[in-house]
Amino acid sequence: MGQKTGIQRAVELFGNSPTKLAAAVGHGVVRQHVEHWLSVGRVPAEKCPEVAVTTGVALEELNDKVNWGLVRGETAAKRMGAPTGRSVESLTRDEIRQLALFAAERRDEKANPFLQGSFKYSQFQNDYWRAIAKRFG
Repeated sequence: MGQKTGIQRAVELFGNSPTKLAAAVGHGVVRQHVEHWLSVGRVPAEKCPEVAVTTGVALEELNDKVNWGLVRGETAAKRMGAPTGRSVESLTRDEIRQLALFAAERRDEKANPFLQGSFKYSQFQNDYWRAIAKRFG
């Protein structure tokens, strides 16, 4: 068997229980979401910060399709001589919001056609921002 995905490692931390991981992450995540993430091998970008904070699994392991270095601004930090490779736990509230916004804007709408241009998507964004503000505000 190949190397484990980030979501597999995250579920293992909760006794191999998608239900327990979903409950720990909260913010509307249910067992079926976690099971879907396991089947596709990655967490949606907009949920990665919450899963990473809950489990300690790196963002890059949870979703390898997002350039998390760009999101974190590592290139600018290197130019300024600042340390890079920060864990998600060390990000500020504003950095988490920027990260979530970037991830939500870059998501593949074709993978979620029921959200395209609909009330559900605007409601999803509102719920997501409230959840981020509650957790980090």
